[in-house]
Order: sequence, then C-alpha cells, then structure tokens
Amino acid sequence: RWFQFFDKCTKIENYIVNKNIHLHMNKLPSKSTLRSSYEIAKLDWINEESFIPFRYLNTSKLEKILLTDDIKISNIPNCLFAFSCLEEISIPSSVKSLKTSSFKDCYNLEKVTFSSNCQIKRIERFAFCGCRRLKSFSIPNKVNVISMKSFAFTGLTEIEFPSSIQKVDHMAFYNCTNLSKIM
Repeated sequence: RWFQFFDKCTKIENYIVNKNIHLHMNKLPSKSTLRSSYEIAKLDWINEESFIPFRYLNTSKLEKILLTDDIKISNIPNCLFAFSCLEEISIPSSVKSLKTSSFKDCYNLEKVTFSSNCQIKRIERFAFCGCRRLKSFSIPNKVNVISMKSFAFTGLTEIEFPSSIQKVDHMAFYNCTNLSKIM
C-alpha cells in the first residue's frame, strides 16, 4: 500500500528504500486512474550489491520506470523487479548486465527499451523468464551471452539478435511456443 501515498504526490524528493538505496521520483501523466507511472529522476545507490526488496512491496500501481542515462548503475540486480506489475522499463547506458531473475515473472511486462549507447554484455539466467506479455525483444548490440532460461516461458513472437552474440545457453528460449520470427 505504499504507492497509495505516492499517488497524492507529483514529485518525491527522496524515497529511502533502505540505507543503500534512495530514489528521487517524478510522477508522469497517466491515462489510467488505477495505476501511475513514475520517472526515477535520480538514483543514489550506495552499495550496488545490496538487494532491493521491490518484490515484497505492493507495486500494483507501478507500471512504468524510466531509468535515464544520467543514472549510473552497472547492473540490474538479482530479482530487482521480479514478480512486479511493471509494464514498461527503459534501461540506461551504464548497465552492463541484467542479473539473475531481474524481471522474472513480470507478467505484465510488454516493453523493454535500451539506451542507444547500451553497454549490456550479458543477460543472465531467468532475466525475463515468465514475462508472458513480452512479445518482441531486440537484444542490445553488445550482448554476447544469453544465459539459461533467460527468456523461457515468455510470450515472445519475435526476437532480434545482434552479431555480437557468442553464446546462447541451453533452454534460453524454452517453451516460447509463439516464437516464429528470429532476426
């Protein structure tokens, strides 16, 4: 229920998730009165290895997160957005890897965009596993490894591979029954 408070705010100067993570957010205009979108204007991440417990919070109103290039984080940590109601996310250029289960079972996730200077080299195990509404995905140009079950059980119908890919682990696209176009 912590996002009910956010709905009354247009700007949040500092939301302290824990002692290591502080979010500075702006509310974005939304078509829906049921859900809200927030732009993370600044992220203070004192210790990047710390676990962010979003999956234990009520994030039912969180549908869109825009991480812009001025936010400097080296990875999307393990389970960061797992089991959330997230529909859309943009990933900044500083991110070099999507860690294990970072978006696992985000059933509503439909759109993932990457900065044009994307530095991601690795998509780790179960990163998008279970993202049933994810239909299309363009793997960033510098990615060279797609790990086991990274996209298993997704709704993918098409995927675009860059020439940088060196390894696709077994079962990376397990049970993607609608996948019909690989570019």
